[in-house]
Amino acid sequence: MKKTLTLFSLLLFAIVLKAAEPVKNPFSIGATFKSRYILRGSMISNTFNLLPSVSYSKGGFNAEVLGVYSVNGEYAEVGLFASYQYKFLKIGVADYFFPNENNAMNDYFSSQHMTEVRLKFCGLKKLPVYFDAWLTLNGDNEQYTSYMEAGYSLTLKKYAQNIDFFAGFTPYKGNYADGFNFINVGAKLTKNIKLSDKYSISVYSKLIVNPYKENVYLVFGMTI
Repeated sequence: MKKTLTLFSLLLFAIVLKAAEPVKNPFSIGATFKSRYILRGSMISNTFNLLPSVSYSKGGFNAEVLGVYSVNGEYAEVGLFASYQYKFLKIGVADYFFPNENNAMNDYFSSQHMTEVRLKFCGLKKLPVYFDAWLTLNGDNEQYTSYMEAGYSLTLKKYAQNIDFFAGFTPYKGNYADGFNFINVGAKLTKNIKLSDKYSISVYSKLIVNPYKENVYLVFGMTI
């Protein structure tokens, strides 16, 4: 089952790349630097992390490879993402692999992966509210764990800043909580800094509260 899901994710990723016709600058690269890696209200890595990415977009299709690497070498992750957006709806699939950086071989094609499917309402121009739902199909603990998040984005054009408010919850028992609980609530303030006509960077501070675990985090990040 896990091999089938992994191959399905890789196949879908390849189909997206093959199906999209070449366009001007379809590829983009980037990197985010985070003071902590907090995922859905839980700390994954308590040190600085680098998240490099490569993506390909054509129309409503998007394919991306994202890595997560802690500076002390204790955590690593490689994710494959494929999605299609039509108007305000997006569907997608994700495949996650967690290599051990101390191992020379990690058996990528035969070892355990985690696979998720996604459905997102991206919001409307006059109503910048989104709703994002993820369903885990396999994993180490509970299959069919679900995570849902609603958010609102506010743009402050005068200051070249964005404020994002979000509230994430799990609707039933799974990897995140023992039942329905809010696990990822907070706000993110982003400042865009223009370096030239073609290049810019964004810096942000993100306040994250996990009411279920009674934890709070303040994370700094920078994206180039």
